[in-house]
Amino acid sequence: MLAENRSLRNAVTLISTNEKYTFKLFLRQSLEFSEDFSVGLIWTRTMAIQMPEETYQRMKAYLKRHQIKQKDFVTRLVQAEVEKDDSAAPEGGNE
Repeated sequence: MLAENRSLRNAVTLISTNEKYTFKLFLRQSLEFSEDFSVGLIWTRTMAIQMPEETYQRMKAYLKRHQIKQKDFVTRLVQAEVEKDDSAAPEGGNE
């Protein structure tokens, strides 16, 4: 277990039998009160894309320079663009 903010945390990745879905299961236990714990399940999706080799190599170099995981990098890019689009959408949604 890893120490994190006055608690211990352990995480496991679970993959469905058909390998279509990925879940993260975690257990967090307080260091101050051992009977205080939480269990969580986070559902994630897998995304595969194709890109030019040169772009891929440049991205890998960027990730290494900035010590960022590829998953975190892509997730942040997508979230930023979706949030930008959401804030530009007119009131009332997509009608």
